[in-house]
Amino acid sequence: HVTTRKLHFDMNKDALFSDTVGFIRDLPPDLMPAFKATLEELHEADLLLHVVDIGDSRKDQQIGSVLKVLEEMKLLDRPRILVFNKIDLLEPEIAQNICNLYQAFGVQALDLKTLKPLLSFIEQRLTELNAFQKYNRKYIDFSEYEHLYQKYQNQEDPDQE
Repeated sequence: HVTTRKLHFDMNKDALFSDTVGFIRDLPPDLMPAFKATLEELHEADLLLHVVDIGDSRKDQQIGSVLKVLEEMKLLDRPRILVFNKIDLLEPEIAQNICNLYQAFGVQALDLKTLKPLLSFIEQRLTELNAFQKYNRKYIDFSEYEHLYQKYQNQEDPDQE
Protein backbone atom coordinates (compact mmCIF):
# COMPACT_ATOMS: atom_id res chain seq x y z
CA HIS A 1 0.00 0.00 0.00
CA VAL A 2 1.33 3.43 -0.95
CA THR A 3 0.03 6.70 0.45
CA THR A 4 0.98 9.98 -1.24
CA ARG A 5 0.78 13.47 0.26
CA LYS A 6 1.66 16.84 -1.24
CA LEU A 7 4.01 19.25 0.53
CA HIS A 8 4.25 22.86 -0.62
CA PHE A 9 7.65 24.52 -0.43
CA ASP A 10 8.31 28.21 -1.12
CA MET A 11 7.87 29.81 -4.54
CA ASN A 12 5.23 27.44 -5.92
CA LYS A 13 7.39 24.35 -5.45
CA ASP A 14 5.42 21.24 -4.53
CA ALA A 15 6.67 17.75 -3.83
CA LEU A 16 4.82 14.50 -3.46
CA PHE A 17 5.83 12.34 -0.53
CA SER A 18 5.00 8.69 -1.10
CA ASP A 19 5.07 6.42 1.91
CA THR A 20 5.78 2.92 0.66
CA VAL A 21 5.86 -0.20 2.76
CA GLY A 22 7.30 0.74 6.12
CA PHE A 23 10.38 -1.41 6.20
CA ILE A 24 12.16 -4.38 4.65
CA ARG A 25 13.73 -7.15 6.69
CA ASP A 26 14.30 -10.81 6.03
CA LEU A 27 11.47 -11.28 3.58
CA PRO A 28 11.01 -14.87 2.43
CA PRO A 29 12.28 -15.23 -1.16
CA ASP A 30 8.80 -16.10 -2.47
CA LEU A 31 7.39 -12.81 -1.13
CA MET A 32 10.16 -10.60 -2.56
CA PRO A 33 8.65 -10.26 -6.08
CA ALA A 34 5.29 -9.15 -4.65
CA PHE A 35 6.99 -6.74 -2.27
CA LYS A 36 9.12 -5.25 -5.05
CA ALA A 37 5.99 -4.70 -7.11
CA THR A 38 4.76 -2.32 -4.40
CA LEU A 39 8.03 -0.40 -4.67
CA GLU A 40 7.93 0.17 -8.43
CA GLU A 41 7.00 3.80 -7.78
CA LEU A 42 10.52 4.30 -6.47
CA HIS A 43 11.77 4.17 -10.06
CA GLU A 44 9.99 7.50 -10.58
CA ALA A 45 11.49 9.08 -7.47
CA ASP A 46 13.95 11.95 -7.69
CA LEU A 47 15.05 11.43 -4.09
CA LEU A 48 14.58 8.58 -1.61
CA LEU A 49 14.29 8.99 2.13
CA HIS A 50 15.20 5.94 4.14
CA VAL A 51 13.65 6.21 7.61
CA VAL A 52 15.05 4.00 10.37
CA ASP A 53 14.26 3.79 14.09
CA ILE A 54 17.47 5.12 15.72
CA GLY A 55 17.05 2.99 18.85
CA ASP A 56 16.45 -0.32 17.11
CA SER A 57 19.25 -2.76 17.86
CA ARG A 58 18.84 -4.19 14.33
CA LYS A 59 19.15 -0.87 12.50
CA ASP A 60 22.29 -1.98 10.68
CA GLN A 61 20.52 -5.11 9.40
CA GLN A 62 17.50 -3.02 8.37
CA ILE A 63 19.67 -0.56 6.48
CA GLY A 64 21.49 -3.43 4.81
CA SER A 65 18.23 -5.12 3.81
CA VAL A 66 16.92 -1.94 2.21
CA LEU A 67 20.20 -1.36 0.36
CA LYS A 68 20.08 -4.95 -0.93
CA VAL A 69 16.57 -4.46 -2.30
CA LEU A 70 17.56 -1.12 -3.85
CA GLU A 71 20.53 -2.84 -5.47
CA GLU A 72 18.34 -5.63 -6.83
CA MET A 73 15.96 -2.98 -8.22
CA LYS A 74 18.91 -1.09 -9.74
CA LEU A 75 18.18 1.96 -7.57
CA LEU A 76 21.44 2.28 -5.65
CA ASP A 77 22.47 5.24 -7.79
CA ARG A 78 19.28 7.13 -6.82
CA PRO A 79 19.95 10.08 -4.50
CA ARG A 80 18.86 9.22 -0.98
CA ILE A 81 18.85 10.60 2.52
CA LEU A 82 19.06 8.47 5.64
CA VAL A 83 16.74 9.67 8.42
CA PHE A 84 16.72 8.35 11.96
CA ASN A 85 13.42 8.79 13.76
CA LYS A 86 12.60 8.64 17.48
CA ILE A 87 15.72 10.60 18.43
CA ASP A 88 13.88 11.73 21.57
CA LEU A 89 14.24 8.21 22.99
CA LEU A 90 18.02 8.63 23.31
CA GLU A 91 20.18 11.15 25.09
CA PRO A 92 20.66 14.10 22.67
CA GLU A 93 24.45 13.64 22.49
CA ILE A 94 24.13 9.92 21.72
CA ALA A 95 21.49 10.56 19.05
CA GLN A 96 23.67 13.24 17.45
CA ASN A 97 26.73 10.95 17.47
CA ILE A 98 24.76 8.17 15.76
CA CYS A 99 23.41 10.61 13.15
CA ASN A 100 26.93 11.91 12.52
CA LEU A 101 28.33 8.38 12.24
CA TYR A 102 25.74 7.43 9.60
CA GLN A 103 25.60 10.89 7.97
CA ALA A 104 21.88 10.93 8.71
CA PHE A 105 19.26 13.41 9.81
CA GLY A 106 17.62 12.86 13.19
CA VAL A 107 13.94 13.63 13.68
CA GLN A 108 11.32 13.36 16.37
CA ALA A 109 7.79 12.94 15.04
CA LEU A 110 6.18 15.18 17.64
CA ASP A 111 8.70 18.01 17.34
CA LEU A 112 8.44 20.06 14.14
CA LYS A 113 11.73 21.78 15.00
CA THR A 114 13.56 18.56 14.14
CA LEU A 115 11.81 18.35 10.77
CA LYS A 116 12.63 21.89 9.65
CA PRO A 117 16.33 21.20 8.82
CA LEU A 118 15.39 17.96 7.06
CA LEU A 119 12.69 19.61 4.96
CA SER A 120 15.05 22.46 4.07
CA PHE A 121 17.66 19.95 2.96
CA ILE A 122 15.07 18.04 0.93
CA GLU A 123 14.06 21.26 -0.82
CA GLN A 124 17.72 22.07 -1.50
CA ARG A 125 18.42 18.59 -2.91
CA LEU A 126 15.30 18.61 -5.09
CA THR A 127 16.33 22.02 -6.43
CA GLU A 128 19.86 20.73 -7.16
CA LEU A 129 18.35 17.73 -8.95
CA ASN A 130 16.04 20.02 -10.98
CA ALA A 131 13.18 17.92 -9.64
CA PHE A 132 10.85 20.91 -9.42
CA GLN A 133 11.24 21.39 -13.20
CA LYS A 134 10.35 17.82 -14.20
CA TYR A 135 6.80 17.58 -15.52
CA ASN A 136 5.41 18.42 -12.09
CA ARG A 137 6.31 14.88 -10.89
CA LYS A 138 8.25 14.70 -7.64
CA TYR A 139 8.28 11.57 -5.49
CA ILE A 140 9.92 10.98 -2.18
CA ASP A 141 9.65 8.06 0.18
CA PHE A 142 9.00 9.64 3.56
CA SER A 143 7.79 6.96 5.92
CA GLU A 144 5.86 7.56 9.11
CA TYR A 145 5.50 11.36 9.00
CA GLU A 146 2.50 12.04 6.76
CA HIS A 147 0.46 13.41 9.68
CA LEU A 148 3.00 16.22 10.08
CA TYR A 149 2.74 17.54 6.53
CA GLN A 150 -0.45 19.47 7.17
CA LYS A 151 0.85 20.86 10.48
CA TYR A 152 4.09 21.96 8.84
CA GLN A 153 2.27 23.60 5.93
CA ASN A 154 0.02 25.57 8.27
CA GLN A 155 2.81 26.83 10.49
CA GLU A 156 4.78 29.91 9.46
CA ASP A 157 7.78 29.15 11.66
CA PRO A 158 7.92 25.93 13.71
CA ASP A 159 10.36 27.64 16.09
CA GLN A 160 7.63 30.03 17.28
CA GLU A 161 5.47 27.52 19.11
